[in-house]
Amino acid sequence: RRPVEAAPNALHFELYNVGRPVPLSDVLPVLEHLGLRVVSEVPTEVSPKDRDPVWLHDFAVESRSGAAIDLAVAAAPFQEAFRRIWTGDAEDDGLNALILGAALGWRQVSILRAYARFLRQARFAYAGDTVEATLTVYPEIASAIVRLFEARFDPDRDADRDAAQAAIRAEIDRALDAVENLDEDRILRRFADLVAATLRTNFWQERPEGGPKPYLSLKLDSRAIEDLPAPKPWREIFVHSP
Repeated sequence: RRPVEAAPNALHFELYNVGRPVPLSDVLPVLEHLGLRVVSEVPTEVSPKDRDPVWLHDFAVESRSGAAIDLAVAAAPFQEAFRRIWTGDAEDDGLNALILGAALGWRQVSILRAYARFLRQARFAYAGDTVEATLTVYPEIASAIVRLFEARFDPDRDADRDAAQAAIRAEIDRALDAVENLDEDRILRRFADLVAATLRTNFWQERPEGGPKPYLSLKLDSRAIEDLPAPKPWREIFVHSP
């Protein structure tokens, strides 16, 4: 929620917990990785009759980047992402800033996380925190990379996949023209190349009982990717939930 007098980049996030208060040290890293700065926190104990007490934690937060937060767009995916991170279904890292910064869902962020992990396995020249920072600095490009992945593999997509991918890749290339840092350009371009080199994925497969599988699998044609050490015909990687 956003108080009437609050700035466009500020809001309040309320967390409820039954029985005992939630340690602040458990919540702060999650909110910070989601791209927020915690300004204050007010805990309140509510004691319903004949029931365990409920603790309400009211966090005043603001976006670290200073960008406005559109609650109509961000509220639902943010709440779902926090719940998934809190229950261990999603990883807690800096890429989660893209949920607010790029209006991505938690599973869409897992696509980028999977490719980042592949680059780490392939001994990419840049450290993981550098890769994370680059994606979050250019949220529009990160979002376009996810759309490129969806255009390539979404089973419900009816449009011409080749034409859709070509249009999105052209959009990415135009955006990269404005990236002056060569290292950042190389990192972002590599993500787009990895999507193009991906042969198949289980992203849209569900468990028999419903819901997404607890891991993301990508099969890549590593011969189509430059600078990989001793490339094999293909590599398959699995990114598990924590």
